[in-house]
Amino acid sequence: LPAGTETFTQTVSCTCTRTITGQVNGAVFATRESTCIIDATVRGGVNGVPGGALFISNSTIGGSVQSSNGTLFSICDSSVIGSVQVNGATGFVLIGDPGDDHCPGNRITTGSVQLTNNHAGAELVANDIGGSVQVSGTTGTGPFPADSSAGIVG
Repeated sequence: LPAGTETFTQTVSCTCTRTITGQVNGAVFATRESTCIIDATVRGGVNGVPGGALFISNSTIGGSVQSSNGTLFSICDSSVIGSVQVNGATGFVLIGDPGDDHCPGNRITTGSVQLTNNHAGAELVANDIGGSVQVSGTTGTGPFPADSSAGIVG
């Protein structure tokens, strides 16, 4: 490595108090602590709850994903047939970032992405988004050195 260059490795983990896998016929309403949707097909939307963490990985969501006043929010390597809206998160918001955050991008096919008034940083990287992207009032830093401000990359 060149002089003055250092490497940094850090892991962020979320303990799931509720894990959903397989097929769900209808919407998912997250629990207050933390809900993880992994390798699932949800035939409806997903709704986070105030104070709860929501993690979605390698899943297909047949509606919109909404989280209001939650803690951590993460969606990786998933398809959403609707919009993704995150408002008032007190923890890091991660919507794709295959680089330092190890979160493959997502396919948000028919909806938009709205990040509003989140307080602990946000990454929106390497996603295929069919609608618009709107970010307002989102401040703070994430868990990794590269997450010093909200990051949005095609």
